[in-house]
Amino acid sequence: MKKRTIPTIATVIFIILLVSVATNVAADETTSVLVNPVNVESDKCDTVSIMIETDDPQGIGSATMTLVYDPLVVDYNGKVADGDLGGVTINENPVGTLTMVAATGASPGPTGTVKFVELEFCPVGDSGECSDLDLTVTELTDGTIGNPQVIVPDSVTDGEFCILNGAVIVCGDVAPYPGGDGMIGMGDVTHLLNHVGYPAGYPVEERTGDVNCDGRIDMGDVILLLNRVGDSAKYPLGCCEE
Repeated sequence: MKKRTIPTIATVIFIILLVSVATNVAADETTSVLVNPVNVESDKCDTVSIMIETDDPQGIGSATMTLVYDPLVVDYNGKVADGDLGGVTINENPVGTLTMVAATGASPGPTGTVKFVELEFCPVGDSGECSDLDLTVTELTDGTIGNPQVIVPDSVTDGEFCILNGAVIVCGDVAPYPGGDGMIGMGDVTHLLNHVGYPAGYPVEERTGDVNCDGRIDMGDVILLLNRVGDSAKYPLGCCEE
């Protein structure tokens, strides 16, 4: 007959302490998502980045987020750069709501300070107006292979874009001349096309009409502006800075 070994009280306490320590270590892992900079004050186009701060040892595997802004105050001018998760797919529907998705194939994924995406917004409202940049994390997962774990952010920080006093210049807003109307549409495309054919009859300000910043206004600008109207995420404009 085998003798059964009964764990001592000391052994039980030791096991409980080990479990407790492991639990506390996991609980100390934090993840935060934020718009950076939080506050933008500008009278011209400016960029913001969406950042993820995490100390999860598996890093970030994928992210789906939405960013909501006021299209009467600012205009989304396109994606400036992808981040550490690779290519970011952006869909704007309806206008004023950006849905952004990216996933990395690496395991573990990037950790520490992780850039998700960099975006450009341009002021179209009046001086002194502000638009919230409301950020929502739809889904965030870690970089575990085969069975990624959902990460619930400890905090999500929104941003804000405020228009400073001064003339608001919107790249591609060439009609009506002068000054435009603060928006980009097919009217601007038509006016720019007419300007290329008959500059004297359809004047354009170079700072808003040279949308590819090559020092001249020609059919290249018309084509880029037309594509921008059709797909703002894929065809950002790039007027020269004054």
